Amino acid sequence: MRLSLLGAIAAALALAGCATAPIAPPSATMETLRSVQASGIRPIQVGVFRPGPGLPPGRDEAINSRAIKIKPLFGGSFSGYLKLSLATELNAAGKLDANSPLEVTGLLTESELHSASFKTGSASIAARFVMTRDRVVIYDKQLRVESSWRSNPLGGIAIPAAINGYNSLYPRLVRALLEDPEFVAAARS
Repeated sequence: MRLSLLGAIAAALALAGCATAPIAPPSATMETLRSVQASGIRPIQVGVFRPGPGLPPGRDEAINSRAIKIKPLFGGSFSGYLKLSLATELNAAGKLDANSPLEVTGLLTESELHSASFKTGSASIAARFVMTRDRVVIYDKQLRVESSWRSNPLGGIAIPAAINGYNSLYPRLVRALLEDPEFVAAARS
């Protein structure tokens, strides 16, 4: 429902001539909660998340959907939003601990949104996640997720769909990390 509400807000902003729209705050998902609880991983602290070296300038702060700039209001940047998304999922599962010897950091390496087509929109994000135990690297991997959806020539329909499609990638990327067998093995030890 939050995504639909934000989509409606974005459509209203587009029709009113405003140039920015927010993405929904991160929230835990039941699928990831169950998966994390069943995985047996130890509590983890979430460290620094920042843009990766290949991310185009400004792409960490905003991304465009037609004439609208989409910005994260939570986390301050898209890399910060990814960090907050991971912390939200871990906290919901009782696996977030600021004093844990296990720490996950991340680099947002890709943030793409293609919504100019009248038929199909698409988006993708990727990040390099590094987990350390007492500052020794025990996991280092890049993960990527993508999405596509039906678009529309009308901005009032296409822009909310693009916001929803893009925003849905963050919980999917976090879930891909938390369900990655290599990550789970490292976080159990």
